[in-house]
Amino acid sequence: PVCVCACIVQEKDKELLHQLRINDSKQIKDEDIRRIGKQLIQTLPYSLCILDNKKYNQIHDENNMNMIKAKLHNQCYIHLEKKCGKLPAFKVIDQFTPERSYYQYVSDQPTVIGNIHFETKAESKYDAVACASIIARYAFLQAWDEMEKKYNMTFVKGASSKVDECIIEFVKLYGKDELQNVAKLHFQNTKKARI
Repeated sequence: PVCVCACIVQEKDKELLHQLRINDSKQIKDEDIRRIGKQLIQTLPYSLCILDNKKYNQIHDENNMNMIKAKLHNQCYIHLEKKCGKLPAFKVIDQFTPERSYYQYVSDQPTVIGNIHFETKAESKYDAVACASIIARYAFLQAWDEMEKKYNMTFVKGASSKVDECIIEFVKLYGKDELQNVAKLHFQNTKKARI
């Protein structure tokens, strides 16, 4: 699934984050994400949006990945504001698209959160972005575990010949139609498996 999170980090949280050695989630092993993510969701105010594969496949033709992520980020901020009463004055997003494009992508939404700072590699510069990224990755891993349990199968992450073999095995066991629930159908390796 596509998982996006927004969270608030306050001064009182800094000691815990230091103890947990919070940094860029791409630099943290999955087993550590599971441990740290669990602690963060028990401590920090956050909002998490998860777009499962089936819904992603339904909307992808009309919404590219940047548009999907922009709408999910905006929704996370809306939910976080409802949860906390107000958002901090400084809001930052790890930039995945130019600011102008981001606001174009969300312009059709009923509520648009503005005054956001966009910065590349923000995960390694701002605790709130690092924590939100870890929570999002934690949610992704939880969803992945559920998927493996549901299908009684170990899925391979990434893009490789092993992933291709996994896709073929899945289709043999569950059929092409079920693939929409576990994979992004526009990826080349899933396209090949559906032929």
